[in-house]
Amino acid sequence: MEMKNYQKKVIADLKDFLKLLRTNENAEAYRQLWENKGVDVFSHSVLGNWHAPIQSVPMVCLKVPTGGGKTFIACNAIKPIFDELGSRKIKTVVWLVPSDAILQQTVKSLTNSKHPYRQQLDVDFGSRVCVLTKEESLGGQNFNISTVYNQLTILVLSYDSFRAKSKDQRRSYQENSNLTQLSEHLGPAGFTVKDADESALI
Repeated sequence: MEMKNYQKKVIADLKDFLKLLRTNENAEAYRQLWENKGVDVFSHSVLGNWHAPIQSVPMVCLKVPTGGGKTFIACNAIKPIFDELGSRKIKTVVWLVPSDAILQQTVKSLTNSKHPYRQQLDVDFGSRVCVLTKEESLGGQNFNISTVYNQLTILVLSYDSFRAKSKDQRRSYQENSNLTQLSEHLGPAGFTVKDADESALI
């Protein structure tokens, strides 16, 4: 499946932003990206200033219309991001979806070797791709030190997975012996999640 011209432009903009991040803080890279397009973000009524909920993490929002191929764009965006991070970084993606219905559809597409989304990921990552659900992640299935460094690991989760109301949903926040080795290797998180154990999936 070939990207359409506007999709290629979206990925080109992403790559430009990633290059600007090499030598600039997040907010400055954002300002320069738009300045290069002739847009003053400080006076723009919609864009406005840089905003990031987690200050040390670059936030990227790719806006495309309904039916514009958001999922295919997302599949094509993963490689440029990891290329910019360097080959020694952990290759793990948290792919959040708004509902269980979309979660099932996404998992089905990303695990099907004949689907264009998975084919793109296989091309970009040499067929070293593992897609995990929340249950598989909680069980530590193909989610360990070796796999997160040597393949692309995609955790497909819904927002509901982390809205801790029921006992089942709370499992994402609890101590998890299946993930202890991984959490010990990675060290403490860069920020704290309230009521979550250090070895918890979240």
